[in-house]
Amino acid sequence: MPRRFSLSGFVVGLSTTVVLAAVALSLLGYGAATAIETIFGIPTELTYDTPLDLLHLSNHAISGWMEIIDKLHETAHFRLAAYATAGLGLALTVLFIGARTPTVREPIKRTSKRALSALSRIPGKKLIQSGCGWLRKQALSFIPFAVGGATPWLLIPLLKIVILIFALLPLIGYVGAKENLKTWIVSAEYCSPISGRNERMTMQKSQIDERTQGNVLKITPCLSLWKNGSLVAEGRHIASTERAIILFDPVTGNVTLEPTEGISIRVSGYSASTLRTLIEMHTTDN
Repeated sequence: MPRRFSLSGFVVGLSTTVVLAAVALSLLGYGAATAIETIFGIPTELTYDTPLDLLHLSNHAISGWMEIIDKLHETAHFRLAAYATAGLGLALTVLFIGARTPTVREPIKRTSKRALSALSRIPGKKLIQSGCGWLRKQALSFIPFAVGGATPWLLIPLLKIVILIFALLPLIGYVGAKENLKTWIVSAEYCSPISGRNERMTMQKSQIDERTQGNVLKITPCLSLWKNGSLVAEGRHIASTERAIILFDPVTGNVTLEPTEGISIRVSGYSASTLRTLIEMHTTDN
């Protein structure tokens, strides 16, 4: 009979998957928080307030690993691995072809028969065979002994594996976020442009044209913080929580953690037309 769909089982499975995914992303986000501390000096515990903030920070880790994977094929290690796997595949292909070729297969068979014949003359062969037969028949009887004897020894490695998994996810998040922060915040050439309607409609095509010409420049969101009509801070957006915003000033190197209470946030940057002119000048100079 066809198996009936179980709604309760589906709900339990979906809930479990969502919880595990949230935990994994939170651990990646914690790794991203440690990367922010390493690069910008903001203590880890100040970069998030709630688990939701960790989920937001995991975006740095995921984006960073996308960058790492995109650059992977350009490395010498990747080319070496590609040559090694191609050589292994070629060796296996030659082996399979040889196994299907009679002139190669028959001598191997004759050699194997001679080896088996020599092994059959080993003293005590019948005793060994009878012992192996008895062990096969009594294999199930040894399961309690094997489980009882192996459990204490397996428990320690299993606990270490669990701890390693929980420690590995923040490390993965740290590596990915560090790459993303350096590439798209520290190393970005310009802030994201401020565009009116007409500029937004025409900017898309110019961006595509620049990519096709290989002149891709990195831009990053920049913010200015105002309070009572006065500028409080300005810089490249690193991260934000419900209570604070972290900005980086690429000129002075200052990193600001500013409370959001009473703060007005504005997007900061050149207009799209000005940025386009700067990009054209940059392209001409290069």
